[in-house]
Amino acid sequence: MKTVICAAVPALLSAIAPARAQAAAPAGCAMPATRNISDVYATLSQRAIAIVEHAAAGGWQRDSELRALVRPDAEFDLGSGDVGGPLGKGPAGAHALAAEMKADSFHYLPWSSIPMVVDPCDEWSVKVAFIDSRASTLADVEFTFRGGVLVSAKGWSQSYVAGQLKPVANR
Repeated sequence: MKTVICAAVPALLSAIAPARAQAAAPAGCAMPATRNISDVYATLSQRAIAIVEHAAAGGWQRDSELRALVRPDAEFDLGSGDVGGPLGKGPAGAHALAAEMKADSFHYLPWSSIPMVVDPCDEWSVKVAFIDSRASTLADVEFTFRGGVLVSAKGWSQSYVAGQLKPVANR
């Protein structure tokens, strides 16, 4: 079952019993035992960031944490303009993604909707935007995890414009 985290949450999901909230994660699942959707979303968003950081670092080929977070068959893709861009699989694909993005910062939106109990070991997707401020490009990447381990990262890179607003006088 694939679960995509989004702002709209069916009311039925919010009725799941909170008693399951601290049950242990099943064997083979690389997620903490928490079942709070906010914690799951934050954990997976931070894992996506850690994957990019580890993949961008020197010595990524020998990085045991990167290998633990990324399945060997995980697919990576970063398109731009009107062209998709397959980047490879596993840690090498993660490295290619990080090299292509050249990110110096990131942002993601934390869970801010109805709190609910979820299975952290299900398949989840989170979005993280990686920014290369030198080139004014932003890569919006959807990371899909199964059992807490990355199975794919697919995104789109585009230019952006940013600036400061003039202060508005109090009225």
